[in-house]
Amino acid sequence: MAINDRVKLIMEQEELSSGEFADRTGIQQSTLSHFINGRNKASLDVIMKIHQAFSDVNIEWLLYGQGSMRTQKTHGNGISVNNNGYQVGLKNNDIDVAEQVSGISLDSLGAIAPILAKQAQVSSTSEPIKPPRKITEIRVFFDDNTYETFVAK
Repeated sequence: MAINDRVKLIMEQEELSSGEFADRTGIQQSTLSHFINGRNKASLDVIMKIHQAFSDVNIEWLLYGQGSMRTQKTHGNGISVNNNGYQVGLKNNDIDVAEQVSGISLDSLGAIAPILAKQAQVSSTSEPIKPPRKITEIRVFFDDNTYETFVAK
């Protein structure tokens, strides 16, 4: 099932027309129409708006079609429990990792935090740690085809 079909399923279950769905999510009707009909792919902004409007929809199901469509409960520690009683979502350490990797607070990260945390875990185990880079030289180019070089001391 494609992501646009999963969004259609949300609309059906919530008994919303495309106009009502667009109003509830804050997505422009033309953007929603193009996405639903398969002309355009969904942007991250569209996905985030859908997930914010329907917070009980499992983000992994929405993005990838994996797991159940809805989560039942969310505990204060950021861990969600799905319909089967299994824990999904972020643990406190993963929240810190996601914030460190992206430099963005959890509130701003929203639904992409689990993805960033997984990427951080994968990259931390597969790539050697590199020393921080330092600026050694800056070049400024001018419109008369000249440039100046500034060297760090």
